[in-house]
Amino acid sequence: MDFQQPIQQQPDQQPVNQQPNQNIQPNPVVIQSPKNTWKIIILIIVGVLILSGVSYGAYYWWPKNNKPVVAPAIYETANWQTYRNEEYGFEFKYPSQFYVVSESLGNAESGNIRFSVALDDIQFKGQDRFRRYTTVSVQEKSSLQNFLNGLVNDMTGEKLIVTKQEKVSDSPLLYKIYIGNLDSFQGVAIKDNIYFHIVSGSGPTVDQILSTFKFTDQKEIQELTYSDPLGQYVYKKSEFNVKSALSEEGFIELSAFTAQDKGITYEFSFKAHPEYGSWSVSVMQNKPKYKNQDEFNKDFPVEGVGLYFYPAQVSDNYLLFSSGCAGAVSVGVIDRCGTIQAEIGPTIKLK
Repeated sequence: MDFQQPIQQQPDQQPVNQQPNQNIQPNPVVIQSPKNTWKIIILIIVGVLILSGVSYGAYYWWPKNNKPVVAPAIYETANWQTYRNEEYGFEFKYPSQFYVVSESLGNAESGNIRFSVALDDIQFKGQDRFRRYTTVSVQEKSSLQNFLNGLVNDMTGEKLIVTKQEKVSDSPLLYKIYIGNLDSFQGVAIKDNIYFHIVSGSGPTVDQILSTFKFTDQKEIQELTYSDPLGQYVYKKSEFNVKSALSEEGFIELSAFTAQDKGITYEFSFKAHPEYGSWSVSVMQNKPKYKNQDEFNKDFPVEGVGLYFYPAQVSDNYLLFSSGCAGAVSVGVIDRCGTIQAEIGPTIKLK
């Protein structure tokens, strides 16, 4: 019997190709120059700033751009009552449950206030609620800033600090005037140098009154309209014969006019001081159908100045002539004809 010799285990031998290569060198460490290091730092800072700006912009603008659009308030004023003042030429609406408490003219104590109207809820009728009335006052001021500087607290008399003014409309010219911390505002309507100051104590708000406020100072008479916002003037009306008047002024008579044609003269004067003199305009029918002043002047080439020398206005229906002002002094009183002409004349419009 053959016996096999036991196989002796040889110690582990590492293949030659797996022996570490004594000739392989480690990767060298590259040291950046200071110049390149600063470039990297600057780029990192710029990147952070850009990212921060984008993030802030998205936070700031996104909520605003996605807010629902709120429609302006619409007041149901169709069934409201209308307050109209012919003398000072304005109107506005107020709720049916309100009533006019008082209308009063200005006095020495009220300063620049010419007129005021106060409203209140009818449920409080008979109660003393002066400080809670809704009021509209008419004041004369030289400028908006002058008006703002004159605003005072009715209770304390202290000057009110206006923190913001916001134009609501150009025609009519309306403003909201914010006082103090912007929680409340007053209203003002402006025409020339007349200021209509609106303060709401209770009931109808300034917004509601402003939304219905109108100027109505164009006073209507038969042939024309004119403006008298302060109610300072009165007029006397008289008739004249057109053919006779034209003849007296040296005009050639037109066949279009007959002896029966009448014109109207309106003589304006100060209501409170008739002694200050007057200024007048005369109106006749435009029977020849002149289209403008030049056509009239061709038919009436008169040298000199007369009452009917040249029409101040021509409409399809009427011719209007203006009187002159001599600026005379009578019994020591200066004639204010020029003042009346300057204030009334530019506002006249023929129908």
